[in-house]
Formats: sequence, C-alpha cells, structure tokens
Amino acid sequence: MAEVHKYAVIILGNIKSTNPKAIELLVQSLGSLESMVPTMALKSLVEIGRPAIPYLIKGLDSEQCSIQYKCAKALGQMGPAAKSARPALQKLLQSRNKDLVIVAKESLEEIGN
Repeated sequence: MAEVHKYAVIILGNIKSTNPKAIELLVQSLGSLESMVPTMALKSLVEIGRPAIPYLIKGLDSEQCSIQYKCAKALGQMGPAAKSARPALQKLLQSRNKDLVIVAKESLEEIGN
C-alpha cells in the first residue's frame, strides 16, 4: 500500500492537481511514516504552486511538527509566490521547536519581502 500512496502523491504533483481534496491529501501525506511519501508530497505541493499555498499555510498550524516543518519548507521553495505565508511563518518563529524556527527563518529568507 505504501507504494500506491507514493505513486498517487507523485501523480497528483505531475498533473498539478488543484482539487482541494487532492491538495489536502498531499498536505496530510507530509506527516506520513511511509518511505518517501513525505518527500514526494512536498515536491508535488511545490509543483502545484499557488493553489497549494492556502493549504500549506493551514498546515503550519498542524499538531504534527513534521507537517508544520514540511509546509514551511514547501512555502520557502515556492519563493516570492508564497508572500501571503509570511505572517504564518513569522508566527512559527515563536515555536519552542528549534527546527521549526530554523526552517521558518530559511523560508522567510527565500520568500523575501
């Protein structure tokens, strides 16, 4: 089943699905423990681009640190297109989790002003 999940995540990115349920599945897949699924989900969300940004911002509020981390990472990889994520990323700077603070800083730098 892990292989099916991984390929589904890859396909959603390749077709640049803008379906809300598909994007939500990709964001939830960022927290998967299945091999390569989170990595491929992050790549797919970056491929989808702007339509994924609101879902990634919402993912920054997840209770799973792995989802928060990868959402921040994806937003940073989108660069200036993800400017709307700046307030949510700045909020992460207050986290007790040092890794989240680091990725938030890096992503804010990649997004720019």
